Amino acid sequence: MARLASTSIGDAATGPATCTSSASGGRLPFSFSEMAGYKVRLDASTPDPDLELQQCIVCGKRPEPGQRLKVCQFCVREVSPRYCSDACLKQHFQQGRHNKAMCRLGKQLYDGEPLRGNRHAVRMVLNWMSEDVFFKQQRQKQEAIRQAIEEHSRQPTEVPIEVQLDVHVKTFDTNRLFCVAALGIDSENIDYAKHRPPPGTGPIICD
Repeated sequence: MARLASTSIGDAATGPATCTSSASGGRLPFSFSEMAGYKVRLDASTPDPDLELQQCIVCGKRPEPGQRLKVCQFCVREVSPRYCSDACLKQHFQQGRHNKAMCRLGKQLYDGEPLRGNRHAVRMVLNWMSEDVFFKQQRQKQEAIRQAIEEHSRQPTEVPIEVQLDVHVKTFDTNRLFCVAALGIDSENIDYAKHRPPPGTGPIICD
C-alpha cells in the first residue's frame, strides 16, 4: 500500500529557517519565504474527488445519464484521463498534456512497483489529477489502510508477519521529485491471495 508526496525539482526550500513562533516561542521548520513548494493537504474546501473522476479532464463536462466518458485507447483503462468527446481527447494531445510516451509511462507505473495498482497516484504523477484531489482521495482511504494493517497482524501463521515501511524517492521520468511511502510484508510463508490491500492504495509487496 503506497502513499505519495511530491515537489518540483528546484522548488524545495534550501536556506536556513529564520522565522519564530510568537505563540510558542519555538522556531518554525522554515520561514515564510521558504514555504514555496510546500502545501498543507487538509483543506476541506477542495473539490469532491469522486466528482472530478466523473467529468471530462479538458472541459469539465459530466456524461449524460446512461452515457460513459471516453478513455484513451493507448492507455491502461484504469489510468487514462476521461473525456466527453474525441475533440477533447484531441485537444488534450495538442496541448501536450497527453501523448503516447505518457501512455507508456502510465502503463509502466501502474504495472510496476512501487505504484502498482494505485491508479490515482499514477494519474497524479502524469498531471492527470490535481494534487489536492489526489491527497483527498488518499485521506479517504486512511481508515481502510489502518484496518488492513490490523487484519494482517492477526493472521495465524507459523512464521511471524512483519509489516515494514519502505520509502522511495523517485522522479518517475518527470521533472518532479516524488516520495513514496509503501507498506510491505516480510514473511517466508504468506498467501498473497489472502492479503489484498484496499482498492486504490497499490499492492502489498511480499518479500
